Amino acid sequence: MNDAYIQTKGGFYRCDECKAVKGPLNAPPPGCIHCHFNRRTGATFTQIEVAFPNAPSAEAIEQDTREIEVAIRDAYYAAANAHPSGYVPLATIRALLSNVDGREAVDAALTKLASHSDVYYYPAGHLATTRTNQEAALAIGGTWDHFIMIDPHGRDLGVAFQALHMSSRTRALSILAPLGPDQINHLATKMGVADAIGEDLDVIRERIADQAETNRQEWLSDARQGAADGTLLYRADKEPDWVASWSPAEKVAASEAAARLLVRADREQCWAFVRDRAMRWLFPERELLWVDGGPGADFTTAATRRRTDVGDGDAAAGDRYAVYTKRHINRTGAGTWMLRSSGPSTTVAEEWPSYQHEPRPVAAHMSAWLDYQVAALLGDAGMLRARRNDSPRVTATGD
Repeated sequence: MNDAYIQTKGGFYRCDECKAVKGPLNAPPPGCIHCHFNRRTGATFTQIEVAFPNAPSAEAIEQDTREIEVAIRDAYYAAANAHPSGYVPLATIRALLSNVDGREAVDAALTKLASHSDVYYYPAGHLATTRTNQEAALAIGGTWDHFIMIDPHGRDLGVAFQALHMSSRTRALSILAPLGPDQINHLATKMGVADAIGEDLDVIRERIADQAETNRQEWLSDARQGAADGTLLYRADKEPDWVASWSPAEKVAASEAAARLLVRADREQCWAFVRDRAMRWLFPERELLWVDGGPGADFTTAATRRRTDVGDGDAAAGDRYAVYTKRHINRTGAGTWMLRSSGPSTTVAEEWPSYQHEPRPVAAHMSAWLDYQVAALLGDAGMLRARRNDSPRVTATGD
């Protein structure tokens, strides 16, 4: 074992009666809860040290370890007959891999095998197991596993696809390595590279792995964009002086960020909390007002009532309001958003009637809705008119 790879920590105490381990502690515990519940008294403790192996580095995991993975599988099958349960201690596997150099390389291979649909790891209670098992454990997922099981009949292509779809290229090649031609062809079709079927298996594996890496990078890019958009609008909410200094280009950037967040909120439930903030910043120079309508409300009537009930002198002659429903965002039809135009007699507002959206797929709603938002932002009344006349997805109810 590589002592530098394994950390040994003291301050643990093992009950001499039931072998339960407590710690880390500065002093022996006053008693053993396990013995207490089993009506044992007078428990004594022995101070011990516990070994904690490190997890392999990201750099080690990204190395090609397919040969080591094959050796691990061979070692498992060689040892499995002596373990009828199918759970083979990792200590036994490591002993059979004595010709493989590098503890971290073996751990990197074991870590990638966790993505294989037929491989399972199990813990043994790290503090209480033997020192041999502690040192041989695999650090993965914030804990330590001590046994491995490979199910010869448990290879599930659905699970394999889930692990493969957005994995790194190296992990993808690892997942694909033990699969046969029919399985590879099935996954090639699922991954959208069916045109590679019929070529050499290694070529198909490479194509699938490349697509998995592409999917991963697109997902990471989308996640980074969402974080940047959310951070921008959060700062805009908290720093009005900064907002006041925005250039026209920065205002457009905020509007674009808000539009992307609205689409994201409709697509991913965990992002629903950003809807109100995104609506506030969709048009930074305009005031956004909400009119309660209730389910099944007449949106045009609600909007008209608000227009004639301003009461604060803001509705000067010639002012216009762009009105659209929130139905396409939260699908509740609970009311109407009113967007006051930035100036009097706005041509875009003249051309923008109240729109009541009929039930249809979310993607269709968002596609049509974003077209209108971009048109309003750019002042393109012609685009609004063309979309209104040509698109069957939106019904005009009059202004």
